[in-house]
Amino acid sequence: MNSYNKLKTFQLRHGHCNIPMIYKKYFQLVIWTTEQRKQYKLMIEGKASIMTKERKQALEKIGFQWNLNSATRSQQSRNIK
Repeated sequence: MNSYNKLKTFQLRHGHCNIPMIYKKYFQLVIWTTEQRKQYKLMIEGKASIMTKERKQALEKIGFQWNLNSATRSQQSRNIK
């Protein structure tokens, strides 16, 4: 199973794509998602990147958050309500 499919499975089980770094079971997936964010940042800065439009759209389709700071704030505000 490729990393995208593993992330999709994680999202279906947990309702989000923000994998805590403390999950040793998902360590390789944490590395992969971190690399996706890095490649996305390079892409939007107009630098060389392996991020494709198709990959970006596929990740966004399953609710992938590009900025973890805003994702964390959003999740925290949902927990407060």
